Amino acid sequence: MVVGLISLVFGFMVTGQYRKRHKLHQLVWSIALYMSAIGSFSYGLSIISQSPLYFHLYYIFGGLLMAAWLGLGSITLVFPQSVGKSLTWVIAVISVIGAGMYATTPSGI
Repeated sequence: MVVGLISLVFGFMVTGQYRKRHKLHQLVWSIALYMSAIGSFSYGLSIISQSPLYFHLYYIFGGLLMAAWLGLGSITLVFPQSVGKSLTWVIAVISVIGAGMYATTPSGI
């Protein structure tokens, strides 16, 4: 839960930077930090409640999506803006497909 709180605080900070500067890497990193917070809180809740739903949320946000979005933030910082924007759309589509595939997989929920 501590990791979730730290991710949430940093997410708010980076979102504030994005609102001032409107840099794509700050927006992408904000999204990744919020995903980290959701994943961390979900993991903690899955331990406390023994609910598979929370574990699945942890798996989607903490395992499947967060690392890709965090890496995308670094790419958008280093590469030209056109490359960053294109890859952001690619990662967004792949994220929706991946999360949808995982969410529709039979898991006994």
